[in-house]
Amino acid sequence: MWTTKFTEEDLYVFNEAKELGFDGIEIDMGSPDKLPIEEIKQKMDETKLECTFSLGLEKNKA
Repeated sequence: MWTTKFTEEDLYVFNEAKELGFDGIEIDMGSPDKLPIEEIKQKMDETKLECTFSLGLEKNKA
């Protein structure tokens, strides 16, 4: 799944990733203030999956 705004509606990917045999997932931090952090932590605990966050920075933006 690809999305620029990870929300509570996207938490299902943890279960799907686990079922597919993945060790973890990567979440884009496009809107870090809107990430459901507590829910992500809960899903990590439930599924025992690792989670990394990525952020794309625009050139010449300070």
